[in-house]
Amino acid sequence: MKQAMEMLLCKLAKVNWTQVSVIVGTILIAFPISFSWFYGNLSSYIDSYYINKLGEDGHSVGSMWMMAIFSFGMNMAVVFSGMLSKKIGPWLTAAVAMVAYNFALFMSFFTIQHSFWLLHVTLGALGGISTGACYSMVLYFPVLWAPEKVALVSSIVLAAPIGGSIIINQVITLYINPENDEPNLSLGQSHYFNQDDIIERVPYVFLVIGGLSSSFHVISLLLLRNPVSPNTTTTKLKEANLDEKTTCEVNLNNYSSISQDQSKPDQQGSDLLQVKQETHIFPWKTLKSVNFYLITFSATLMIGAFIAESNYYKQFGLLYITDDHFLTNLGVAVSVVSTVCRICVFSYVLEKFSYNTVSIFVTASQAIVVVFWYFTPRIDKWLYLFTYIFIQAIQSGSMILFPLITLRVFGPEDYVVNYGLVLLMGSVILLLTPFLMQLILLNFGWFWVFFSISLTSVAALVMFMYLPQDTAHRK
Repeated sequence: MKQAMEMLLCKLAKVNWTQVSVIVGTILIAFPISFSWFYGNLSSYIDSYYINKLGEDGHSVGSMWMMAIFSFGMNMAVVFSGMLSKKIGPWLTAAVAMVAYNFALFMSFFTIQHSFWLLHVTLGALGGISTGACYSMVLYFPVLWAPEKVALVSSIVLAAPIGGSIIINQVITLYINPENDEPNLSLGQSHYFNQDDIIERVPYVFLVIGGLSSSFHVISLLLLRNPVSPNTTTTKLKEANLDEKTTCEVNLNNYSSISQDQSKPDQQGSDLLQVKQETHIFPWKTLKSVNFYLITFSATLMIGAFIAESNYYKQFGLLYITDDHFLTNLGVAVSVVSTVCRICVFSYVLEKFSYNTVSIFVTASQAIVVVFWYFTPRIDKWLYLFTYIFIQAIQSGSMILFPLITLRVFGPEDYVVNYGLVLLMGSVILLLTPFLMQLILLNFGWFWVFFSISLTSVAALVMFMYLPQDTAHRK
């Protein structure tokens, strides 16, 4: 027994607890920023609130605009926060981002009561910008602190928002609709709530979510650390007299120990980087690459499909399934499965198979299953549930796939900024998504909404086939 305890203590002594602390802190950054995963549930209540306050003519406001504005702000912030972190450091960048995110939630309590469009400013624009800044740091800390396990750690931290939505989705529904009342107002091709007690609780849910989010972020700030000076990479490049055509490749073996001796920054800096004469595409040259546009447009099509699916799953489901708690639990089930798939499935798959193979599987599966999904609520609510879970399991892979493709095609240097450029350019196109989906829904009906999502997946599949072959998984 004593020997076993000694062995355990010996192993614990070898653990890099600072590294573990930062990874846990990164998970806590990501945990509450799950807007994309809980807004599909929240949007039905927001639309019901405005229909009740503005009258039935307000039912055409279209909640998808919120997601489009949010996505645009988020993607824009990924680029600029990646640059900002090089100036002020990732810890301070993460701190500013988290404060802004929680401020957006608390302010939404006031704006929802005054104007539908003011809510778009706080929850959509400011919420998107702050989420993007948080997201960039969620991408950045694993590369800095665990580069030898970057795929695994990134999968874990990127799964955290989905895990967070498990709690937040339950909180939203149990707070607003604790009695599981059925929607009692039919307008157009959708159903809404008109009960006074439900409507009056909608604004206050932002205070509840904001308080929950703030508690996680306070703990996160206590755990996070800056591994090196934010300007270390730039300084070492200049010291090595490298020009723009020379890259500085991270030495993963040495980089894994960056936190073990923070008292010797100069020594760390010399150990962190290994100079190799290789072609490197810096951010301003990324825009000249054909591969950049292939990644951008394929990512845009898949993200657009995700926005439509997550926004409409409850609104469409309420046409045939009047159980509000069941549809909320569907969102919870999706969050659980997506989290497991990101951590246990796609982290393994993307290590064993090329991104070319995985991307073909993801897009082809999505294209087939989405059309089938349209028919499922007419057959059985459980079939609707399992089909949507499968679709979101596929989408959970695509959300890991695009950052990984960007990393492998353009390299680790300026990885966050390059991926931010992919998202930013795509978000301009995504601003058309609400208009197009609303146009299709009003003129052609729900089937063509689902069919259009399937077509975008086919288009993404074609673009993936022209990406360069991935050999990194063999190394």
